[in-house]
Amino acid sequence: MTSIPQDIGTARMLGIAGSALVLLGILIPFLSLIGFVLVLVSLYMLSKQMGEESIFRNAAISVVLSIAGFIVFAFLTGASFFAISGALGSGELTALTAAGIGSLLAGFVILYIAMVASAVFFRRALEALAGRTGVDMFRHAGLAYLVGSITLIVLVGILIILIAWALLLVGFIQLRPEQGMGAQAAIQEGPGESIGQT
Repeated sequence: MTSIPQDIGTARMLGIAGSALVLLGILIPFLSLIGFVLVLVSLYMLSKQMGEESIFRNAAISVVLSIAGFIVFAFLTGASFFAISGALGSGELTALTAAGIGSLLAGFVILYIAMVASAVFFRRALEALAGRTGVDMFRHAGLAYLVGSITLIVLVGILIILIAWALLLVGFIQLRPEQGMGAQAAIQEGPGESIGQT
């Protein structure tokens, strides 16, 4: 049990650093990737220490959906580029051009759906974390992230997502090792023991 405060403290620091790097990614995009990986590691550690597998499981599903969406988007964008280039080269601007534009639009639609679905699972991860720690800021961050992803289509979502990461940063700052210990103790105690104590 003596390692629990240290482990949760380490996860907390990784979460703080990761969230801050994601926000700094506005200036240096590469930092966002590093920051997101740190947040994932933090969620993995917290998931293990608190005995709540849904925290990391939902976060992992969120990442997989995002990656899948970007891969499909890149493929369809590339296909549309070649289709439109072929149309311009051959002078047939009807079928090939329509196929290229249709492929490009399909790529954007699939990417948007994947990002919203990813946000749903990321919100679930943060909801579970909020439930275990009692830090409501995680819940607020999850909701803001979902709203931001939905409104990405009108661009204001970018600002809302940045606000979500700022709220997540505050959530990690508010997290204390004792909160994690309380969650772990409740798991180890079990329902039978808690009833017996009352």
